[in-house]
Amino acid sequence: CIDLSGFSSASWTFWYHMVGTAMGDMFLEVAPGCGTTWNTEATLSGAQQGSQSDSYLEANVDLSGYAGTSIQLRFRGVTGSGWSGDMTIDDVLVGASP
Repeated sequence: CIDLSGFSSASWTFWYHMVGTAMGDMFLEVAPGCGTTWNTEATLSGAQQGSQSDSYLEANVDLSGYAGTSIQLRFRGVTGSGWSGDMTIDDVLVGASP
């Protein structure tokens, strides 16, 4: 669980790379109260880069709606229509401000 009590704003930042002709979807999900119900806060669909040598992209998800509570975060990847798709995440950060 990530404790956001005492904070008025929060964000979830990470870098990602999604390439391939059969790339699926990446769902960025939050479980309020560290429960078992997941809310999709953002979705990345399809190839986001044209080749494996392209730079990673940065994503930022506003979590301010969950400030003052506890949450769980997850990345959920769903494959596309075939084998040609690579999905990677890196440098994940949750930041909060009082």
